[in-house]
Amino acid sequence: MSKTSRKKFGDLDVRIRPYHVKDAPWILTISHVGIEMIPDLYAQQPPTGEVLTVEEGETFDPFAPKQSKKGAPALKPAFVLWFKEFGVRRNFLLNKTNERTLISSFGRDPNNCKGKLILLKYGKTRQGKDTVILEIAPEGSKPGLGSYHTHDDEMIVSAEPAPLSDLIQPE
Repeated sequence: MSKTSRKKFGDLDVRIRPYHVKDAPWILTISHVGIEMIPDLYAQQPPTGEVLTVEEGETFDPFAPKQSKKGAPALKPAFVLWFKEFGVRRNFLLNKTNERTLISSFGRDPNNCKGKLILLKYGKTRQGKDTVILEIAPEGSKPGLGSYHTHDDEMIVSAEPAPLSDLIQPE
């Protein structure tokens, strides 16, 4: 009898999300930094109190993605970190706060981040939303997934950080 793969919600998500690091922080090695075009959710918001008319008979919807003249949503560039331990399976989209952390530690050139260890941990924004906080890994740290990792769809708990090289199986 063959083992059935039990996929869970979030397993197919390539982005590292707050729920991934909620139970324990991850220490990862940056393999490269890329740029992706993402929807600009704030581009369409009018100044406070102002009501805009898009076309005759239509009112402005501040929650709808801004449309370009050809009908595509407005996009903006964002930095994305890729990690040696995950290859192409997981990446991390940088917000401005996490981007500033990297700049203050490694400078403005994204190439300076290659090979550096970072720590990703769970946190809350000022608005109370779940987020991933990026910190520079402490001196002497080794890559690992905190005190737990998943393997064959089961959670394995260990006292020491699990080495990622032992956990990640080729696809």
